[in-house]
Amino acid sequence: MTERIVLVSFGLGGSTAYLAPQEGYGTCFVQGYETPETWDKRASEYQQARNGREPRELEGAILLDKTNVLRQHSRYSFDSPLVDPKLKPGEEDCLSAGAPLDRMIPALGGMFQFLAVRKKLQPQWKGLDSVSVQDYVKWWFDRGARVGVFKEGRSHWLRDLSQIDQAAEVSQSDNLRPSSLDGPGGT
Repeated sequence: MTERIVLVSFGLGGSTAYLAPQEGYGTCFVQGYETPETWDKRASEYQQARNGREPRELEGAILLDKTNVLRQHSRYSFDSPLVDPKLKPGEEDCLSAGAPLDRMIPALGGMFQFLAVRKKLQPQWKGLDSVSVQDYVKWWFDRGARVGVFKEGRSHWLRDLSQIDQAAEVSQSDNLRPSSLDGPGGT
């Protein structure tokens, strides 16, 4: 079975490619050091089978470039919800500020412990909650991130999210099934 990448997120530390949900697996992703500028050249490597791994499908993957936003507002990396490709638009998987979190906090360390304490003190804070790919992209787009789609072997950067909505057909079994894009794209 060919794994399909549904989202490639670029930040200050490189890239994360999120795979489409597969039954029996949690959120699967591949991390790398790609940037929006190097992605098109390296994308073909993701599509090839190697080291016993099946090829990955990239056509229609959403591209999210957060680098400039994070340079100006690094706190967004903590305030942003997490992404979960299994969730449908509008669904959230919220970390409860109740008893399980109380038991977790003492065992955590460093920044994650700090964030867990923040969630306990501010349950409405979304930093450790998970949202759908579409809601994650919208959260970042609303703060100035650049959004695009990988189509026909290259990145197409878009002006608005309506083109992303046109590219995504949501179904229960497959959260993002890219189809076609209308409108111009550019690198």
